[in-house]
Amino acid sequence: MDRPNTSPSFLAGRRAFSLDVKGLSVALGLCADLLFYPDEDIRQDLKNLFGLVNISTEEVEGLLEGLSLEDLQAHYIALFDVNRESIQCVPYESWWQKGRLMGDVAIELKDFYRSCGFDFNEDEFKMPADHVSLQIAFICRLLDEGMVDEACFMINKHTDWIGRLYSCVEQRSKIYGKLLRITLDLINDIKEGELCRRES
Repeated sequence: MDRPNTSPSFLAGRRAFSLDVKGLSVALGLCADLLFYPDEDIRQDLKNLFGLVNISTEEVEGLLEGLSLEDLQAHYIALFDVNRESIQCVPYESWWQKGRLMGDVAIELKDFYRSCGFDFNEDEFKMPADHVSLQIAFICRLLDEGMVDEACFMINKHTDWIGRLYSCVEQRSKIYGKLLRITLDLINDIKEGELCRRES
């Protein structure tokens, strides 16, 4: 498992997409869904996401060409499943921050979710609170509920590690490399936009 020390710099000083808050939230919600275990909606979700961020939806066919749902699920497991010795890229913030799973970050996030009115149940979600898809989904929920300060806190405190995850993934997976790049660009648009900059 690679754990690079540096995080790539994404779109410093400029916005990648021309989306309002609702559009950013919808696009990030699709990213969150797509960063979870693949289901039969993956092709349509990718098309919807690419359409929102002005990437040709024809690219979806190129990314998925010849791959069945079972192929995509096997690829996801090989890339992200921490129960396998051959895991390639760990999708949990705790590992990138402290080098181990289920660390203080997961507990801190669980408490933060609860403080925002969301009772996180690991049994229901079947993963710790610091999985990349849950973090992105929670940012969407905060934006949707108008909890901008909390969304900006989450983005500023809990998303820097995603750049390191992207560095691990980009050479191993066209699909998830593209998806994480879009995710990072959307996060940067929120971070550098009026929403979070007014909090600085």
